[in-house]
Amino acid sequence: MGSSSSHHGCSFPFGCPPYWRLLRLPVSPSSGAVRDRVAAQSWELRDSQLFLVTRNYEDGTGETLAGRVSGFEIGTAEDTDEDYATGYHYDSLGRLERVTGPGLPAYGVQYTRLMESSNPTSDMVESLEYKSDVGTVLASTTRGYQEDRDLLASVQNVVQGTPEVTVSKYEYQLDPLGRRTSVVQTGSAFVQDHLWKWSYNDRSELTGANRHEGTQLEEPLLGDQMTPGEYTYNYDPIGNRLMHRVDNDASRRWYCANSVNQYTAIDDEASTCPTPGTPTQRLEYDADGNLTAISAAAGDGPMLVSAASVRTHGAVGDFAIPLPLAAGADAGVECRAGGPTRIVLQFTEAVTLSGSNVDLSSGTCVGVAPLGNHAYEVQLSGADENACLTLTLVNVAGASSSQRLVGINQVRVVVLKGDVDASGLVETADLTAIQGQNQQPVTAGNFRCDVNANGEINILDLVAANDNRSASASCTLPEVPLHWQLSWDAENRLVAVAPAVPAAGDKKVVFTYDYMNRRVQKRVFAWNATLNGGTGDWEANPEVYQRFVYDQWNVVLVLDGPNRTIT
Repeated sequence: MGSSSSHHGCSFPFGCPPYWRLLRLPVSPSSGAVRDRVAAQSWELRDSQLFLVTRNYEDGTGETLAGRVSGFEIGTAEDTDEDYATGYHYDSLGRLERVTGPGLPAYGVQYTRLMESSNPTSDMVESLEYKSDVGTVLASTTRGYQEDRDLLASVQNVVQGTPEVTVSKYEYQLDPLGRRTSVVQTGSAFVQDHLWKWSYNDRSELTGANRHEGTQLEEPLLGDQMTPGEYTYNYDPIGNRLMHRVDNDASRRWYCANSVNQYTAIDDEASTCPTPGTPTQRLEYDADGNLTAISAAAGDGPMLVSAASVRTHGAVGDFAIPLPLAAGADAGVECRAGGPTRIVLQFTEAVTLSGSNVDLSSGTCVGVAPLGNHAYEVQLSGADENACLTLTLVNVAGASSSQRLVGINQVRVVVLKGDVDASGLVETADLTAIQGQNQQPVTAGNFRCDVNANGEINILDLVAANDNRSASASCTLPEVPLHWQLSWDAENRLVAVAPAVPAAGDKKVVFTYDYMNRRVQKRVFAWNATLNGGTGDWEANPEVYQRFVYDQWNVVLVLDGPNRTIT
């Protein structure tokens, strides 16, 4: 937003600012106003509709103090409080005592200060009371403090009535360094009473957080640990988080930092950063250190997290060959005669997956069978030998969320009969390995030598491998695709966030700033796949258009496209 006035002939993209070049408020003489205080400012939106900000001051009568701010209004010259009006009231010590305005009951919210014998003029707020009139409290927030330190010890939110209802109460314990070590949470806002206990290392980095039932902090009365309820964290010497785990490795995540302490990958598979071949979350930055791109994460949509080629070895049972998904690892090699016949895919959530969603570079998809726990078996036949087989997932979406599949959408496997050591070449070493396991029981450690997958390792497996001797094949695994792209302007302000590869239903968010770096506009555009001859583009008109009106640094109005007040 800019000013409709023209101090010093200034010129800015949004009009002239209501500040001098040193960002001091300008002198603006006005009826009844003190010269060194602004009585009114006009803020002009891009469609030239004016919003007048009128500042009100006490006049010195009664118990007021001349020139002290008593509130402000937003409206027009004809109706100065058409859009917004707030008022400030003070106690005898000049402390803010009551505020009235939009979103508050008729009498506003009243502040009560902590009364201490050692500090009777304390500025610490003890309670906030939301009142419909001077004597009627509708709701309240009460704060408690430690006796020997100005540190918050409790917060209680109450709705008045019959009966009185405690919506939430938080009771804190702190250590000698002022760090919170626990909180007990009670009230109707919670499904059950529970507590958190926190621990730190000697650098005050959070190392543990444990959630328990009940309100007792110590054994033997400490309640059962909740699920999830145990969180642990580790850091490197400079303070970068290295890892966090939940419930004794029920889930875990490693953070990979570069030499300038930027996280470049987030990995939930193993402690090597990043783990080769896994669908690690990848992050990229520009030369100024701004995050410019990030791959998909939980919440963006269903993700393919692992794959394996499974074959049945006669009466011995099934054995699986893991198939890495992403660059950084060698592709999995299916060394058994006949190539892959069942590829098991593991997702983060249930998806809609049938034969029509599977595209094979060779062979035929026979069908898809759900296995439970978000796993699916793709059944296939006829894959080309001595080649890279690529399985591509097409138009896969979450079964419940309907969100499209994000991240890796391909599985690549080397089909190379007899390559029992997965080197990409059938050679003497493979024949020697099979010979070494001749007549041995088929186990998880040697099943690759059962080339015929019949549950026996014998001369026939050696013959099968020898028939394909000197054959070779390879696959190049893809990088984890970037899902979000972030754009920044020359002043390192975030101006847009959009999917890297848009599809139907996707949105792009665009931000605009004024000369003071305040975000004054937010627009949301939808992707239309029918534009540009079917190649798709963002709609020209936003489906969400918000503009923000400020009182100095505080947002006081949010407007939609037609300048209607939203909040």
